[in-house]
Amino acid sequence: MSGRALMILLLITLALAVLIHVGQLVDREPQTEENRLLQFSRADVETLQIARSDETVRAARKGGGWEIVSPLHDLADHAAIDELLSGLEEISAQRSFDAEGDLSNYGLDPPALEITLAGDALPHTVLRIGRTNPAGDSRYAQTEDRGSILLIGGSIFRTVDKGLGQLRSRRLLCMERSDVSLVEHHAGNDTIRFVRCENDWWLTAPLHARADAEKVSSLLRKLQEPVVTGFSPGEMGSVGGSPETSWIFRRSSTDPGETLRVHEQDPAHVVARNSVRDFVMAIDPDLLSLPARGIDVWRDRHLLPFYSYSVDRVSAMKPGKGHVDFVRRDGAWFVGSEKAASAKV
Repeated sequence: MSGRALMILLLITLALAVLIHVGQLVDREPQTEENRLLQFSRADVETLQIARSDETVRAARKGGGWEIVSPLHDLADHAAIDELLSGLEEISAQRSFDAEGDLSNYGLDPPALEITLAGDALPHTVLRIGRTNPAGDSRYAQTEDRGSILLIGGSIFRTVDKGLGQLRSRRLLCMERSDVSLVEHHAGNDTIRFVRCENDWWLTAPLHARADAEKVSSLLRKLQEPVVTGFSPGEMGSVGGSPETSWIFRRSSTDPGETLRVHEQDPAHVVARNSVRDFVMAIDPDLLSLPARGIDVWRDRHLLPFYSYSVDRVSAMKPGKGHVDFVRRDGAWFVGSEKAASAKV
């Protein structure tokens, strides 16, 4: 085949590919409120249930968040549930057709996934998702209020297919870190206590000194990250390893707060139990190891006890050479009427 013929064949192939792609875009309507498959308001969802072949998980709203209520009772991962609801909001039907034969032909009897939403202001909403279509880019689905078979985007399945492992919280600290005003660490007869004073943290035991606010804030941030690597029911055993230590986090001095009991079974295995959760949680061995390095690691190392953004005037004096006054105006530093090098100040 000549080079000219090959070029013509390549151009024809590219043109066909473009036409097919454009046709697919035309067939798929843009996502709007009207063509959403599930018509619900996220604020109206009070309970949700996800039934899979191997487990069924049910979650319910509690206050401003979510909790797992079945098959066990535990704190839910709010971000994971928000992601699931966002995925459900985005689903639209690419096309609809009558079933030919049994629903099992489409993986809908039983379904691979069945999601149920409920609430006082929400009609009972059920979505069943089956197997992938022969092309492999979509999945068959069905809603409770439609008898027809629907074809939906296959990628959405990965967003909404969440089991207990993805829906339960992997945070060690349940309360928000902005609410914590008192932190205590107990190891035998030794106690380290931190108290928040506006934007600062202070050590009040075993001594009174300014604390390193960044280290305390960093600890609280880590405890609210997904640091739990595994769960087991029941109480922590204390056989082997080092003695148990504990952390207490309170909103105020009268608040019972949350107590984290920590036990190092061996250098590679550390478990913890939160007083508001009925599970033993495996965690990173280094996560709560700072106290073992001594009280000095928590003390503020800054020479002067203030933050640079709170300073508006600096006087620098050198013996025999007088002094220089720096003044901050509109975010810049000045020496008299001349602008100073702000970075050096």
